[in-house]
Amino acid sequence: MAKEPKIVRGKVWPLSKIIPYEHNPRTHPEAQIKLLADLIEKYGPDQDIVVDEDGVILKGHGRLRAAILLDRKDFPVTQRLG
Repeated sequence: MAKEPKIVRGKVWPLSKIIPYEHNPRTHPEAQIKLLADLIEKYGPDQDIVVDEDGVILKGHGRLRAAILLDRKDFPVTQRLG
């Protein structure tokens, strides 16, 4: 049985510390990023960006792009360790 990874929630990281996964297969049209940015601006983030132990994105490339569009300096992160 595989060991469960340790998960650290409730942290806010500077965007500069969050690293996009260079082989991310998903793409997001600009209209989708704009809509996501509008929703984040109106309601706040409702899902963290999920990163690995090195800060590389596992889930949330669209959220990162929306945060950049909003000129945010930081974003909530969940980190999976191990």
